[in-house]
Amino acid sequence: MQGLMGPDLGSGVNPSWVGPGLSLRPIKAKKAVMPPLRLLCAVPIAGLASFLAGCSTAGSSPTSLATVRKVFVVETQSSGVTEADALANAVHDAAVHELGHLGYVATTTAGEAQATLRSSWRVNKADDGRVSLALSVSLFDSQGHRLFTADSGTTLSVYFWNKTSVHRAVEQALSRLLKAAPAASAPK
Repeated sequence: MQGLMGPDLGSGVNPSWVGPGLSLRPIKAKKAVMPPLRLLCAVPIAGLASFLAGCSTAGSSPTSLATVRKVFVVETQSSGVTEADALANAVHDAAVHELGHLGYVATTTAGEAQATLRSSWRVNKADDGRVSLALSVSLFDSQGHRLFTADSGTTLSVYFWNKTSVHRAVEQALSRLLKAAPAASAPK
């Protein structure tokens, strides 16, 4: 009931605040119960999911770059540009040479390596037919996690690239790679 001081506060709700079609009846909460069949399916699925999550993360932690000493250098990925693809051996040789300067051992097979160095050409083709390239190198651990990536910088005309410029680009890119940790000596 409304008195001189405003609405009756004892009821808890001001009737003028209730819009048309709304009721002042309290809302009864329904108890949420999962049907037994759904419950029987949910428990094994949850258990299987937690088991698989534990299995997949156990062996997939990335190798630390600090522990890598042996690296397999993969041939440069084909770019579809004849001039760049002709320099694949120069890229490989320069990478092996630079890794040696940094204290890494280049292996002859991927199986004996702790990491793999991959290289590829980034190709830009202009509307007028000019082609420019940049060289990218990346180091991956045995699980395929990327440990290091660098490139030669801005793209340069395909005619700029030769064995000397490739060597310079690989040297520049790999100069950002940490030196390899010294090999552990055998106990005496």
